[in-house]
Amino acid sequence: MTDVKKTIEAEELSTLQNQINKINALVAQVGELETVKDETLAEWRKAKRELDFYFRQLNEKYGEVQINLSDGTITDAPVKEN
Repeated sequence: MTDVKKTIEAEELSTLQNQINKINALVAQVGELETVKDETLAEWRKAKRELDFYFRQLNEKYGEVQINLSDGTITDAPVKEN
């Protein structure tokens, strides 16, 4: 008795392999994007901490004020209501 292996057609195998390769490439791309996203978020957090620190320094020097980012003028901050 001979064992006859059943196989799919060559075109079907090629299509299947191409689709699997496409999925694997997309998964790798998502991984790369997630890595870039994580790195970008870490940079954003660092920049935010630096900005918050600088604002605290400015508040110590000038008090609670609003700063016009176009020309640097300062005005009293609006009174916060509870």
